[in-house]
This record gives sequence, C-alpha cells and structure tokens, in this order.
Amino acid sequence: MDLFEKLHPNISTGISKVRLLTVRILNHFENPPSTQIEGDGTGELQPVFAILLQAELVPATVNDYREKLLHLRKLRCDIVQSAIPSGSLQEVPLRYLLGMLYINFSPLWDPVIELVTSYAKEMENKQFWKVLYEHLERAATYAEMELQNELDEQEESIAETESKKMPEGGVGTVFLEQLRTGTDCSERLDHTNFRFLLWKALDKFPDRVEPRSRELSPLLLRFIRNEYYPADSLVAPSQDLRKKTRGTVAAKEIPAEEVNDAAMEEEEEEKEEGEQITVGLLKKKTRRAAAKQLIAHLQVFSKFSNPRALYLEQKLNALYTQLLSHQDQSVQRIALDCIMTYKHPHLLPYRENLQRLLEDKSFKEEIVHFSISEETAVVKMEHRPDLIPVLMRILYGRMRNKTGSKTQGKSLAGTRMSIVLRFLAGSLPEEIRMFLDLLFEAVKQFSNGPCQTAVLRSDPAQECQQCFT
Repeated sequence: MDLFEKLHPNISTGISKVRLLTVRILNHFENPPSTQIEGDGTGELQPVFAILLQAELVPATVNDYREKLLHLRKLRCDIVQSAIPSGSLQEVPLRYLLGMLYINFSPLWDPVIELVTSYAKEMENKQFWKVLYEHLERAATYAEMELQNELDEQEESIAETESKKMPEGGVGTVFLEQLRTGTDCSERLDHTNFRFLLWKALDKFPDRVEPRSRELSPLLLRFIRNEYYPADSLVAPSQDLRKKTRGTVAAKEIPAEEVNDAAMEEEEEEKEEGEQITVGLLKKKTRRAAAKQLIAHLQVFSKFSNPRALYLEQKLNALYTQLLSHQDQSVQRIALDCIMTYKHPHLLPYRENLQRLLEDKSFKEEIVHFSISEETAVVKMEHRPDLIPVLMRILYGRMRNKTGSKTQGKSLAGTRMSIVLRFLAGSLPEEIRMFLDLLFEAVKQFSNGPCQTAVLRSDPAQECQQCFT
C-alpha cells in the first residue's frame, strides 16, 4: 500500500507511457479477492488493475476505440464499487477514467463522462469530490501556465539538462539515445480541453456539486480574472496596453473602457479566424476560445437550484449582470439562464420573450411583438423597474453584435441599431437613461464635475495641466 500511495496519482496522468507503466507495476502485485470483478459474460473474476491494463493497451483509434470502451465500461461504479475495499483503492477506477479525458480522441469523451457521472451519483460524495476537485484545480493551474508559456519553458529546460548529461561517442551514447526514445514523455497535453471536459461532466450532476460552491465559485472567478479578461478586453475592467516585444515591456495599464471603438474592431478582426495569437513572449487566448470555456463554466451554475446560497453569490450575480450586455449572444444566453435560476417574479413571465430576443431567427419578430410601451399590456407596470434593466442590457449586447445572418451581421449594424432605437421609443425617460448609461459606460467616470476635473482625473500625471494655466 505504501507504493500504491506514491503511484496512484499517475493513474490519472495525461502521459500515456507513465499511465501504462504505473498500471503494469500495480498489476504485478497480488490483488486481494475483493478487488476482483466479473468480466463480460465469461463469469471469470478479473483484478481491477488487469482491466485497467487491458483498456490501456488498446489504442484510441477509429478501428479500436469500441474495444477500449468495452473495457472501460467494466469500471462503471455500480459494477466495481462492491468489489473494491473502502479507502484510496476505491478512487482507482475514477482516477483512471478522468485520465482518459486527456486522450485527444473525441468519440471517447462522452462515454467516459457518462461513466464519471455514475461515480458522482453512487460514490460517497466527499470522496468523489476530493478526486474531482484535485483535477479541476490542477487543470486550472496548468491552463494558466500554458498562457504564460511556463510549460514550454519547463519542457525546454528538461530537454537541455538531458542533452548535457549525454556523453559523446561510444556504445553508451547509442544506449542512452535508445533509452531516451523509449522513455520520452514529451506528449503535448491539452490541459485547457481537459478542464473543459471536466466542467462539461459537472453539468451532468449539478445537484451533487452545488453544495461545493466554496470551491467552485473561486474557480469560476479565477478563470474570469486570469484567462477571460485578458482574452476579451471589451468586458475586462482594465486592459494592459504595454507594448510587448521580446526585449522590452513599456507603457501603462489603463481602463479597458477607454480604448476606442476602432482599436476594438481591429482586435476583433484579428481574432475572427479563431487562431491563437502570440504577442511577444506571452500567448493569448482567442476571444472565441475563451467564450467556449466561459460557457462551460457558467453552464454548471445555470443548473443550480438555490443560487442565493452559493459562496461569493454577490460577485457571481454581478458577473451574470455584466455578461448580459456581452456582444456574443451565446454568452448573453447563458448569463440569462444563470439569472433565471433566481426565479425573480418580475422576470419569469417574460423568460421566453427574452430568450427569443437572443435568437437570430426570432429577433426581429419578437422585438415588434414584445412592446414595452405604456399603451400595451405586454409588460405589467409593477414589473418594469426590475425587468427593464435586464432588457436594456440584452438589447445593448445585441446592438453590439457583429456576427450572424441578415440584419444580425456586421455589415448591417446600422440597421440593427435603428431597430433597437425604435423599440426604445416606447420607454419611459428614466428607462432611456439606463440605456444611455450603458452606451457611455466607458466614459461615465469622467462625467461628474467640471471639465477641468474630468481631464485631471483622466491624467493623473497632470501632463495636460499646462493647458489650463
């Protein structure tokens, strides 16, 4: 058991050679009778580690993955739980299944997630969450390191160290080269996709993870702060505008809202191709890739039944509200779903109307029928104070959207803007002010006080003070 405790983290590693060798080593030890389960239709008992070895030896290819799944399905929780003694041995099948999500072969992912779901529903919750959170936190750390190129630097330093140890000439050189080739573990692991699949799995059993919001909420906010904001300057509270080169880093960090629209459009055009951008020495997620990860995170929170009891609930609610005005309607849609978990009486009657406004096919039709004019009875007066702020954010995000067909595309942004502004004609004066506040949010901080005060506030170094003397 001492050796097992040292090796069991390797069972879920993404490096196939390490995983295979670990399973081989553990399979050589004498398994207690209680760690043996029945094989498929043969009536024979097989040790758990033997099943892991059989699954590991089958390659994940189009021709062989079905055979691999046959072995993996023997690890379903209701099959193995009674056959494995309590303690860390019970974590073995779950850890191995999580390691399968590192394999870059998509037909495996959904079946493996289903098997992980069986552990969420039948395994002791505290033990299950300990294993899952360990992998969630580690994946988040590695994903952040990938953005900073730290993983590449570590791999390069290891390769340099090994090359220095290599003697020149002779049989020893040939032996060491062969040894290095056989034990090379420099597989390219996609930690970001692994994290995405873990959150996709969480979406299958939200009732089991909702009580764990003390760990989940910080993970979401950490992703927003460290990965999403750097990728999407349009929603970030600040933006680093320092010029990044291989030799120097200069300039200053200013609020993202102060970046003009032209610069934002240029940045968006660069990212539309979906390719990863590298600026200087730092990698940068594309906005589309960051949005995909964000939606996977929020999808879990949109399934929670008691959002007011979540850890850091106020910050989460503020995040949902902020994302309602996002220019990507898929982000708006999931943010609306998160807000709807609060079951506000002023929003629930209009849920379908708001959702139809977020669909390209029904946007124009819905914006005509969902009138907010006082003459119509579509919106009750007692609901307006709480409904209108949500509606304004949704419309503002739709007006900024630059993708889609017909009037939803970038070329007809003016047409879409006129549709939204005509709709707002039925608003009350204070409601129009809400929309104007969203339009001028970027410079709202400078609107208080006289002109000189606003200029000095935007220029702490007082470089423009000479203009007023």
